[in-house]
Amino acid sequence: MKCGFCKKVITPPLGTPLIGYYRERLAKGVWDDLYARAVAFESDGVKAVIVELDICLETEDVCDQWRKTVAEFCNMDENAVFISCNHTHTGPLTTKDFASDKVADPHYMAFLKTSVRDVAAYAFEDLKPARFFVAENQAKGISFVRRYRMKDGSVRTNPGTNHPDIVAPIGD
Repeated sequence: MKCGFCKKVITPPLGTPLIGYYRERLAKGVWDDLYARAVAFESDGVKAVIVELDICLETEDVCDQWRKTVAEFCNMDENAVFISCNHTHTGPLTTKDFASDKVADPHYMAFLKTSVRDVAAYAFEDLKPARFFVAENQAKGISFVRRYRMKDGSVRTNPGTNHPDIVAPIGD
């Protein structure tokens, strides 16, 4: 098996609408750059790639377009292109805003589509022999499940520690 990596800056220009917080916000500066990252795999001529983006979310239709673009450009199966967004609330607006009438900037979205294609292609250019190992561990106390199934059948977020009506956490 071979594996390759790439990352590319996708920080939006100043003035770009930002997502999250249910109020209008525009990019006024850069604390840390945002990235598109890719890890590509190839074994016996079969390719796969995972592209991770520092954006809050994207629609299925747009992700499908990006997957098709990557697949055509990299000569691979569209079903082997995986897109992931890390859900940052201080990233660019890439869909219709829930809190206003703002929509994603079409120029930035074109740049993002090209960036997704390029980061995947450069990851394939970086392919090198690789070996993979699997391990498992726990890091207790750094995160917790926030959604719980309750005795009445409902689902509650953060019902409180040791709430008497909790049946089980969802997603544990």
